[in-house]
Amino acid sequence: MNSAMIALGLASIMICLGMVLRAKVPFLRKMLVPVSVVGGVIGFIFMNVVTSALSTDLGGADADMFTEIVNVLFTISFISIGLTDARKKKKIPSVDGKKESGVMKGALGMGMVWCALYTLTPVIGYVLISIIGKPFGMSGEYGMLIPFAFCQGPGQAATYGLIFEETYGFLNSSQVAIMFAVVGFLVAFLVGVPIAKIGMKKKIARYAGKLNRSVEKGIFTPEEQREPMGKVTTHSGSIDTLAFHFALIGVCYMVAIGISKLVSFIPIFGPTFANMMFFCGMLAAYLVKAVMKKLHINYIKNDVLQSKITGWTSDFLVVCAFMAVKLEAVGNWLTPILIECVVVTVITAVACLY
Repeated sequence: MNSAMIALGLASIMICLGMVLRAKVPFLRKMLVPVSVVGGVIGFIFMNVVTSALSTDLGGADADMFTEIVNVLFTISFISIGLTDARKKKKIPSVDGKKESGVMKGALGMGMVWCALYTLTPVIGYVLISIIGKPFGMSGEYGMLIPFAFCQGPGQAATYGLIFEETYGFLNSSQVAIMFAVVGFLVAFLVGVPIAKIGMKKKIARYAGKLNRSVEKGIFTPEEQREPMGKVTTHSGSIDTLAFHFALIGVCYMVAIGISKLVSFIPIFGPTFANMMFFCGMLAAYLVKAVMKKLHINYIKNDVLQSKITGWTSDFLVVCAFMAVKLEAVGNWLTPILIECVVVTVITAVACLY
C-alpha cells in the first residue's frame, strides 16, 4: 500500500466530515470555522486517540508522513502563488464622500503589528521556555518557534521546525512547531473571531454586513453557484487544462530542487536557505513564468484556476498539519507549550486591540 496516498485519503475523509459538521453544527457555522480546521481537529483525535487505542496499522500513514506532506504542499502552494499574476487593482469606492485612505492606514497598521509580534514573540518564547521548560527537559530554543505558527501558518511552522531539527539538531522541533500551529489556529477562531464579531457589532468594520446562510454553512445553493473555476486554455483531446497546470507546478518543483542545491553551496547561510524549499519554489515559479512570457506562451496559463490550486493546497495542508501532531513526541513538553501559547495569545490580543 502507498502510505502517501493512504494519508491523503485519510485527510480527504476528514475534510468531508468537516464539511458535514460545518453545515450542520450551529456553533461552527456562527464561528465561521473553516472545514480544514474542523476536519483537522477530527484527524488529530483520530491519529492520537483512535489509532493508538486500536493499535491500528495505517500502512505507514503516520505523523512523519503527514509532516512530509505538509512540507511538500507548502512548497507547492508557494509555487502556485508565484505562477499567479497579480490582479489589477480595483478603484476603492469612497464612503460618505470621503476617500478610502483608511484602507492603506489599516494595511500599514496590520503590517506593523505583525512585524512587532513576529520579533517579540520568539524572545518571550525563549525566555519563558528557558524558565518553565527546565523541569520538563525542554530547551529555551524551542520557544522561539512560536512566531512561525502564530504569525504565519502550519507550512512555515513545519518548514522552520524541520530546519531547527535537521540543521541545528533540536530533536522533535518540527512536532513542537506544528503543535504551536495547531493551537494558533484554534486561538484564531476561539478568540479572534469573537473579537472580530464584537468589532462588527460596534461598526468598527466599515464594510461588515450580515452573512447569509450559505456563507455560514460553507456550501452554495445551485442558484448561487456563479463564480467560475477558470477558463479552458488547452484542448482536452491534447491535454486537460488542469493537467497542464499541475505539470507546470511539477516543472517548477524540479527547478526548485536545483535552486536549493545551488544555494546550499553558499557559505554560512546556504544550508538554511537550501532547506527553505518554499522560497526556492517561489523563485522557480517566477523564473518559469518569466520564460513563458518571453516565449509569449503565458496565455495558456489561467490565473483563476491557478489560484484555486493554491486554495486546494492550503486546505489539505491545514488538515495534514493537525494530523501530523504526534502527542507521544511532545507529550512531556505539553505543559510548557500550552503555557507559552496562552501567554502569546494574550500578548497578541493586546497588540491587535491596543
